[in-house]
Amino acid sequence: MNRTIKLVATLLLTTFASGSYAAPEVRKNLRATEFASQSRDLSQSNGDSVTVIEFRKGDRLAIHLQLEGDLIETIDPAPSYVTVKRSFWVTLHAHTIEISLDGTHFKPLNQVVDKSLSLSPQEDISGIAEAMNVTLRTILKP
Repeated sequence: MNRTIKLVATLLLTTFASGSYAAPEVRKNLRATEFASQSRDLSQSNGDSVTVIEFRKGDRLAIHLQLEGDLIETIDPAPSYVTVKRSFWVTLHAHTIEISLDGTHFKPLNQVVDKSLSLSPQEDISGIAEAMNVTLRTILKP
C-alpha cells in the first residue's frame, strides 16, 4: 500500500515537473447576439480559456468593417446588418479560429469554408464610381 502511494506521488510529481501536464481548458460560451454587450476583444483570449461564440439561424447582427494599415483605413465605419442563415459556432483560442456546424466538433475555418473576396465599383447614373462594393463569399465545403 505504501509503495503504491509513493509510486502515484512520484508519477504525479514527474508529470508536473516535466511540463507534460496540461490544465483543463476553460470554455466560455457566448451568444453572438450578446457579443456587443461584452465590450471586449475576444481575440485576446488568455492561455487556457476558449471562447465559443454561437450564431443561431435567424440572428440579425450589426457588423462594422474596420480597415487599418499602411494603404487604407476606415474613417467612419457604418454598421451593416447580416442575418445568420445556418446555426454555427466559432472558437477563438490564441491566434486560431475554428468553426463547428454542430457545436461540438471544431475544425480550422479553412477546412470547413471556402471563401473569396471581391471588389467592384458601385456606379451612379452617369457611370462614375461613387462607392466600392466589397463582397466576402463563404461557401461550406462538401
